Amino acid sequence: LQGCNACYAEYQLLKEGMRLVPSLQAKPSDDRPEAFWQSFAGDVERQIQDTNRKRLRLASLWETLEFFYLYRRPYVGSAAGGLALVVLLLLAFPFNSRVTDTRDESPGRGEDLPIRMVREDVGNYLRKSKVLLVGITNIRTDEGRQIDLSVERQAARQLVNQARNFDGQEMDERSRLLVGALEKILIELANMEERADIPDVEILRSGIRQENMLFKIRMAESTYNNSIVTARQLNKEIQQ
Repeated sequence: LQGCNACYAEYQLLKEGMRLVPSLQAKPSDDRPEAFWQSFAGDVERQIQDTNRKRLRLASLWETLEFFYLYRRPYVGSAAGGLALVVLLLLAFPFNSRVTDTRDESPGRGEDLPIRMVREDVGNYLRKSKVLLVGITNIRTDEGRQIDLSVERQAARQLVNQARNFDGQEMDERSRLLVGALEKILIELANMEERADIPDVEILRSGIRQENMLFKIRMAESTYNNSIVTARQLNKEIQQ
């Protein structure tokens, strides 16, 4: 671990994750009374039998339809012709019903659009920040050589500007704290020299490790990825 910075960073992530996961104090089966487990097998067996009955009914219906199709085609043709006639009559003489705009019946859905767009922006911000910090963590620091951080500095400045757009936006407290902690590290990176000395890079890496930034970003990123609905999808859903 001392010779591999990336390995050390992953080790810190795993260590923090193990610390946050609560240890089991009792067996999950203890949450249910003994009577529940005694009747559990019987309930499962009854559900299996009900499922088999439904399958048999569906199979019987399918066999009946297949029989009429193979051996009673004249009846099938007559029924299909009658159904087609009914459909044509309905199309030719539609009922006089007033069509209402269903979009007006759900005004709250349009109001959710800004919130969902903010969540999408925060998710993209976290993803880009994670990629940048992983790159900083994996930079080789050979002795006696300065490190070119011109690309990383430019990316950090763009992310800092993006984070400032979140001011005043509706966001949960944990995400707001994470964005604030990320902004401090990104500002520090943006203000570094284009050709930085190794000690300065190590100080930045130390801050990333001490704050467990990569682990926190991955936890928050998974939450946002599971709940984000893009604006395009939402607009299509509203128009329908």
